[in-house]
Amino acid sequence: MSQGGTHPPEELLKEPPGDAAESPGQWLVVAQTKRVNRDWEAVIDRAPESALRWYEYLSMGGDRIYYVPDESEQKVVVSYAGPHCKPAPRP
Repeated sequence: MSQGGTHPPEELLKEPPGDAAESPGQWLVVAQTKRVNRDWEAVIDRAPESALRWYEYLSMGGDRIYYVPDESEQKVVVSYAGPHCKPAPRP
């Protein structure tokens, strides 16, 4: 799944428990690194219903939201909201 080069290999993002595995979407959802997948698993543990909704939404295509949380100011900065675009913005 990796594009080669010096980037770490991607891996399938862990599917949250629920209906997502029964009705796969059109998009393959991958974690950029193993660390991202571990962090995603922690999100599943903290908020399984929300994780399932996001996983299903991401795998069906559609809109994207790119954001960066700023803990020091307790705010979230949204940098893009709209249809999946090419090239996709990178955080």
